[in-house]
Amino acid sequence: MYAFAAMKITLISRIVLFIALFIMQSGLGLASQCESGFRNSTMSLEWTPEVCRYVIEKTNLLPGPACNYTLHSQETISNILVTGTARSGTTMISVLLKSLGYPFSDDNHAPTKNGMMSWMLIVKGSPQHFHDSGRSYRFRNMIHLVRDPLQCIVSLRTEIMYWKKSGFLLQYAPEVKVKELDEQSETDLLLFGLRVWVNWHALVDRAGVGTLVQVEKFCKRHNLATLLHYMCENKAHSAAALDLLHDQCRAKCVPFRHSFVISIIHVYMARV
Repeated sequence: MYAFAAMKITLISRIVLFIALFIMQSGLGLASQCESGFRNSTMSLEWTPEVCRYVIEKTNLLPGPACNYTLHSQETISNILVTGTARSGTTMISVLLKSLGYPFSDDNHAPTKNGMMSWMLIVKGSPQHFHDSGRSYRFRNMIHLVRDPLQCIVSLRTEIMYWKKSGFLLQYAPEVKVKELDEQSETDLLLFGLRVWVNWHALVDRAGVGTLVQVEKFCKRHNLATLLHYMCENKAHSAAALDLLHDQCRAKCVPFRHSFVISIIHVYMARV
């Protein structure tokens, strides 16, 4: 009987130890996942051979472990790529996050420890189009930033001349057919904006690995929590820290959006 009781106690102690270890590992989950490099928006993706091939050949994303991908000598792993279409809010969100203490680079500079904001780099275009260093990047995580379609399409009207000069962009989105459009026609400008919005978002969606975030709702708690998770900001995951970041984001976002819109208007008027 005593032997049975001792066995029972030993079994219970092992179960308790197992649960304790599980809780500790859960608490350290972000750290362990950060070390392994896969904690991210691609985790829910089924890495079939077809998906692996597409991600490797057509995007700047880091393929999952099932793809058995080996980095090239000129490739560097970075953390987060925030992407979308042109005029979808990447610049605004970049400046906002920098003011909150989480800087990201743009596509003219090497990524910060957090990553890069670039609507172009969803396609396999770096480094020759962006970096003199000859480096290219593979991003562990992707945030697909979207903006109200009507506002984005209207804003895209200003990009038509840039697209006409860029063989790189038309290489990946030939459906835009920008050469047949008249940049002096308001109807053609809106048609251009619509084509870019549809076809470039299709490129982002085709990769199938992004976390969708609406720019107008960027400061929502769940969006900020997701971003912190991807950045491996463990200490910022406490409820109090997240509440503080949420309040700071909302406080900065409204006046910043107004000043940002005004600055864009000034830039546009200077071009006219």
